[in-house]
Amino acid sequence: MDKRMFIVLFRHHFSKRGHTMLLVRLLCFIIICFGTSQAVHAKPYFPAETVPPTLLTPPLAPKSAAWNEEIETIIALQKHASKEEINAAASERDVHPERMLETLHPEITRASNPALFVLLDRVSDTSRVVTNQAKTFWSTKRPYLSDSRVKALIDAHSNNAYPSGHTSASYCFAYVLGMVFPKERQQFIDRAETIAQHRVLVGMHYPHDIKGGKQLADLIVGGLLQNAAFRKDLAKAQKESHTAD
Repeated sequence: MDKRMFIVLFRHHFSKRGHTMLLVRLLCFIIICFGTSQAVHAKPYFPAETVPPTLLTPPLAPKSAAWNEEIETIIALQKHASKEEINAAASERDVHPERMLETLHPEITRASNPALFVLLDRVSDTSRVVTNQAKTFWSTKRPYLSDSRVKALIDAHSNNAYPSGHTSASYCFAYVLGMVFPKERQQFIDRAETIAQHRVLVGMHYPHDIKGGKQLADLIVGGLLQNAAFRKDLAKAQKESHTAD
């Protein structure tokens, strides 16, 4: 049932009973719920199967020398973690387009640049489905779940670790935003790297997970550039940003 049908039914039901305030609250709730779901759940540009997980370098074997070395790296990082870094990582727990834009272009919003967010939301969901497929395929535990010396310094994710979804998403955003704002491409990449490294610091990922996330972002963006719908949306976002300038 779509949003308009919900509104008609609620108006018909409650207007007879004079429950004006309740009707208003329910309508607001419906609009918020539908609006949020549409923003979050965009249509991926291509299915997950387009990017097979086997194209990635395999994750490190648990308890191997390389794995142990990365555990020690995380422990060392956590010993010197600042409150500012932990707070920043906590604010990045849920990566979304606004998180990439807030430092470089805080003036850009969904209202001011709707074409840009149509593009980024679909990029986000493309990255999400491809990354989730890879995580399921490789099925590795996060560091804080694998070694008690590693602590979860933020509200933890408990799903599979490899590859890092924050890394794949933020790098996809960075590359695409660099196509829209080419003069700031490196700054967007730097922002993506900061988000990625914070995930190691707070015990959510091994450094190797970050490498896997970057590999996956490269593959995803390569697929996007061959996708006609993506290229069309990119052109609209570029035109929109140039008009705003």
